[in-house]
Order: sequence, then C-alpha cells, then structure tokens
Amino acid sequence: MKINQDGLELTLFNENLSEKFENFSKLREEEVGINAESLVSNLLVSLVFMQVSLENSIAYLLKQFDPETAEGEYQDALYSRVALKRKEAVPTNFTLTVRGTAGTLVPAGDIFVEDSSTKDLFYNTSELLFDEFGLATGVFQSYLRANIPVVSELKIFEAPDNVEEVVLDSCQNVISGCEEESDREFRNRFHKIRNSVSKCSHNDILRNLSVLTGGLEFVNLNDNNTDNEISAGTVEITAKPTVSDAEFCKAIFENTIAGVNYTGNTTVNVSASNGQVLSISYNKAQPVDVYISAVIRLKYGFYRNSVFRNIREQIINYTNSKTYGLGKDVYSVEFISSILSVDGVEGLISLYVKRSDSAEYSDSAEISDLEYAQFDAENILLEVDE
Repeated sequence: MKINQDGLELTLFNENLSEKFENFSKLREEEVGINAESLVSNLLVSLVFMQVSLENSIAYLLKQFDPETAEGEYQDALYSRVALKRKEAVPTNFTLTVRGTAGTLVPAGDIFVEDSSTKDLFYNTSELLFDEFGLATGVFQSYLRANIPVVSELKIFEAPDNVEEVVLDSCQNVISGCEEESDREFRNRFHKIRNSVSKCSHNDILRNLSVLTGGLEFVNLNDNNTDNEISAGTVEITAKPTVSDAEFCKAIFENTIAGVNYTGNTTVNVSASNGQVLSISYNKAQPVDVYISAVIRLKYGFYRNSVFRNIREQIINYTNSKTYGLGKDVYSVEFISSILSVDGVEGLISLYVKRSDSAEYSDSAEISDLEYAQFDAENILLEVDE
C-alpha cells in the first residue's frame, strides 16, 4: 500500500505474496523449506491475507473520512460539522372515505389498505368515527415506500370487523411524499452550499442560476463574448426556471454586476438596495410537444391494446429518466430498445418523430435553444403491420 499526495494505492494479493516469496528465495530451500505444502508457505499466505485485510480497512476509512467520497452515516457525521443535515423521507398521505358500522370507532393504525397493482400499504393516522350513514373520512399514510405518486386500486389488507369498505373514488393526494435524500443528492447540496457566490464569472452565473432551473441543461447565457450580434454590456439568459419569474429575475440581478442590460421575452421589475427599480429580462424557454409514430409487428396471441399501453409506458419511463434540456434534439433511434423490450412485440417496421402536431415525421425533431422537449403518452401513435 502506498499513500502520497495522489491518494491511496492498494497492492494486489498476488503481488504481496510474490514479493514475500522472492525475499525468501535467497535462502536455500532445504534450510527454509519453501514449497506448496510447507509451514513457511502457509505462514506467508496468512500474513499476506492479514496485510490485505488491514489495507482494505484503511482504504475504507480513508474513503469515509473524505467528504467527497463518504457514504451513509459517515457522510452524515462529516456534513453535520458544517451544520448540514440529510433530508429525511416524507411519507405520502391520502384522504380516504371508509364505510363501516354506524356509530363505531376505529383506532389509529388499525386499518391497512393495499394498492393491488404496486402492493404499497397505507394506514390510518388518526381514529375514525363512523357517522349515522356508516361513513368516516381520514388521512392514510404510506407505510413502506415514502414516495407514492399515484394510487390505482385500493383494497382492505387488514382491518377490524366494523370496517366494510374503502371508497377509492374519494382518494385525494394531500401530501406528495419523497424518499430520503440519497448520498449523491446530499453531496450535490453540500457542494452548492459550500461554494460562494461570484458575480463576475460566466460559469459562476450559470452555476448559481442552475439551482433555480433544476440543472445546467436548463439555463444558458450569451453575451458579446459568445455572440458578436449581442451588444457589449448586454446579457441574454435563456432558462426553464422551477421558480416564479419574479424569483428568477431577482436571482439574475443578484448574480450579475451593476450596469448590465438584459434582453428576453419575459420582464420583471426588481428593486435594488438603493430603492431603484430595474427591469430584468430573460428568455423563458417554451415546451415543444414531441410526437412519436411507430409501426410494429405483433406476436401471435397478444392483444394490441395491452401491448400499445406497455409500449407507451416504456417510452415515457425512458424520457423521464433522460434530461432533455434546452436545444436538445430528439432522435427516433432513442426509442427502439423501449419498444422492442415490450413483451408481444415481434419486430419494429418503422419509427419516426416530429416536433409538433403540424410538422412532418422524420428521423429527428429539432429543438431550438429557446425550447425544450416534452413527452406525453397521448402523443405516441402506434400501428400494427398487418
């Protein structure tokens, strides 16, 4: 094992073993007795095992003591020294109407309902008192998974005898939950808080504004240094903010130097510390609906409606996992694997995309720097090759 300014470098087990045997090779075999079955050989192997184990323990501790690589409870302990705490999971809550024996009571936590499709469980967080019509309304909280965006089919999993039915039509999302902050998300937040705000650097402005857009892919900045057609002292910021126009324009003002002129399709008046009111403008990126058209060959014994539904679900899951930022073109070949992975699809005959309902289908959909692509299952047109 070597530790220097470049970090830690572990030696392999075989390298360690070879080095130790080489040191003993200077002695005659009859004096030391080094061979496959000898006591000395077994001792050397045991020593190497102990050394490798110790080195791995040291490497693990070095990893956990570094804020850039620490994980789990070690990461929590390190970041707590700068008053940073991991965001805890927030369970999803639904308001449900329950039908049961009129005038009776159900204690909190006695009713468990299950989503038939996902097997997620929910329990009542407070006691329920059935009225004269045998109805009671209460809040149900997710039991195992915190983030449950949609509930499809609810049925009683466990409940007292006086509970008859959970009314699914009454289901309302009260609080959309979220899972515990992951190590990667926690580390990204640590970086954002640790970095100081700078008003002069082009990259610093983008980095600071990206916190309000969900990533650098959704913010762009042009000035006279990047575009000769833009006047000196003028900046053109294009973004898809996750906050209001007022909040985003205020952030633009706070992250740029005084005397800058702003251009764009969205303008908000911002008050400076001296009381002066300034007009801050930026280009608010517009969504573009992307349409997908595919012709497939269906396997014998499969119904097109169920296969189509699964294809649309696979494509939407794929697009949700990707980041389609400003000016990111969409190519039809991206969706080949999503379609062919669906059970019941024997082959893909054709696949095209287009950027709007009135456009022509082609192999790609061009998205300008002022736009971003968005996808909807209703915009996926599927046909079967007969």
